[in-house]
Amino acid sequence: MAYVRGLIRASVGAVEHLVGGLGTAVLALAALLWALIVAATCLTGVGLLAAPGALRAVRSVADRERARPRCCATSTATSGSACCTRTGQSAGWSPFSPLNSVSGARSSC
Repeated sequence: MAYVRGLIRASVGAVEHLVGGLGTAVLALAALLWALIVAATCLTGVGLLAAPGALRAVRSVADRERARPRCCATSTATSGSACCTRTGQSAGWSPFSPLNSVSGARSSC
């Protein structure tokens, strides 16, 4: 019974994490589109006044993503403690993971 509760708890946590990531992704896409429109209009001089606002939007989306808790892919529902932190995430799945070891980035998990 405890095993099933752990699985349900882990599933609910995973769905919450997924929904939070989806919201951040939508905001990031909107900020990217806004920045591209501003960059295109800056070529004619029209978008120069909107540039600080677009940069603030990109910065706020980046801050929101940094504030999200990171969970390692190796944590399991039966381990009792999830391997989560707000400072870093294991990027072993990334095609750029060799760059993490060169830059000195460390996984906290």
